[in-house]
Amino acid sequence: MLSSYIPERKLTMPQQQEIVIRQPQSAMLPNNKLYHNRFEIHSETSDSVYIVAQNKDGLWWSCSCFGWIRHRHCKHLDALGLPGHKVPFVAQLETAPRP
Repeated sequence: MLSSYIPERKLTMPQQQEIVIRQPQSAMLPNNKLYHNRFEIHSETSDSVYIVAQNKDGLWWSCSCFGWIRHRHCKHLDALGLPGHKVPFVAQLETAPRP
């Protein structure tokens, strides 16, 4: 009789540098059922406002822009130093001091 041994797999985060994202208090949004660390980011090329947030379960970051929705990658996440493609990533979110 053969043993049906299945090795234990641990999910580990890839090596990453610590990133601190500073946003004004006015850009911060409340957490919801699926996402936390939510904040607004303004487009540099239009009047659009997008929401960047971290998934509570998978710890990956997303954006409400068309690039993220269509390709799971966008320039907004790149500008913040965050990976796209649903790669888990931990970043510290802080409120920026008022000027």
